[in-house]
Amino acid sequence: AKLAIKNTTTAPITWRTTIVVNGSITSFWSANWIQTGNLVQISGLDWNKIIKVGKTLQVGYCASYR
Repeated sequence: AKLAIKNTTTAPITWRTTIVVNGSITSFWSANWIQTGNLVQISGLDWNKIIKVGKTLQVGYCASYR
């Protein structure tokens, strides 16, 4: 799956978010991640943790679904 994270604010942001995945993450790219049950916390790596105003970042993952 691909996720797009867009900065709609008026200043650069250091991003992080939580998503629900009904399965187990098997790999994740372009982000740090921690899964607890169905919740997956994701955040930027050193090179993409800040999103400039109006910009969009894409990350993705593979999962085995229940």
